[in-house]
Amino acid sequence: MRALPYVQSAEPVLMLTGVVGNKTVTVLGVPLSDISYFDIDLSQGRLPQTGGEAVVESTVQAQTGSTLTIYVYQSSISPPTELDVRVVGVMSNLLKGFIGPMSLNLVVVPLDWLQQQLGVGDFYNMVFITLNDKSLIQPLAQELKARFPHAEVYTQQSALSTINRVFNMLNIFFLVIEVIAFVAGGLTTFTVMSITVRERLGEVALLKATGISGRDVALAFLLEVGLVGLLGGVAGGFAGYWGAIGIKYVLIRAGYNFDVPIPFIPSLFAMGIGVSLAVALLGALAPIYRVVSLRPLEILR
Repeated sequence: MRALPYVQSAEPVLMLTGVVGNKTVTVLGVPLSDISYFDIDLSQGRLPQTGGEAVVESTVQAQTGSTLTIYVYQSSISPPTELDVRVVGVMSNLLKGFIGPMSLNLVVVPLDWLQQQLGVGDFYNMVFITLNDKSLIQPLAQELKARFPHAEVYTQQSALSTINRVFNMLNIFFLVIEVIAFVAGGLTTFTVMSITVRERLGEVALLKATGISGRDVALAFLLEVGLVGLLGGVAGGFAGYWGAIGIKYVLIRAGYNFDVPIPFIPSLFAMGIGVSLAVALLGALAPIYRVVSLRPLEILR
C-alpha cells in the first residue's frame, strides 16, 4: 500500500476490546515509529516510548504514573488476556477526532508489544490509509473491496454515516417497543382491574350502603392502583438499567468492540416512574367508574 504513488501513508493497528475495573475500553496498538501519524492530542504527560507504556483517553479517568490492569477479550470462548500498562499520558482525542464526538475509552499502546503480549505474531486487524488527493478516496475504496472482498473498507464519512444509521435504527426500534409496552400495560391494567373490581362488588356495595360516596370508593381503588404502578415503575427502571449493562457485557464477551456508555440519568428514571403510574391509573379508570356509578341494590342484584 505504501508503494502506491497516491498513498501518503498506511499504518497497521491492532484494535481490541478490554475491561478496566467496571469500565469497557478499546485497546489500540499503534507502531511507535509512526506514532506521530495518529495526531494524539495530549492534555498531560507524554507519548509511549517503550512496551508497557500507554496513553489513555481522558474518559478512562486514569492519571499519569498510574498502572492499569486490562483484561483483553480476543474471542467469546477463550479467557481474557491480562495486560499491565503504565499510564504516561492522557489525551483528548486522536486522528483529529476521526470517530467524531463519540468516546471509545481508548488506551493506546505500542503495536509490537501488544502483539507479543497476545501471542499473535505480526497480526493486525485494521489499516489507516491517508491519500495525497481526496478525490481518489472512493476509487481506492472500490479497488480495495475488489482485491479484498472479505475486508471491510470505510472512509471517514462512511464510518460516521454508518454510526448515525445504527443509532437512528436503534431509536426507531426502541420507540416501537415503548409504544407496544404502553399499549400492553394499559390493556393489562384494564383487564386486571376489571376482574379485581368484579370480585369485590360485595365490598363496594357494603361501603356505599353505609353512606360512603362513590368518589371515596373510587379514590381508594385509585390509591391502590397508584401504589402498584409506582412500585412497578421503580422496579422496571432498575431492571432496565442493569439489564442494559448486562447485555452490553454479553456483547463485549462475544467480541464486539463498540462500547456504548449507559449512564444512570435520574430525570429519565423519574420519567419512567411517571409513565408507569399514568398507564396504571388510566387503565383503571374505566372499570372503577363503571362499578362506583352503580347503586348498592343494583350491585347486589
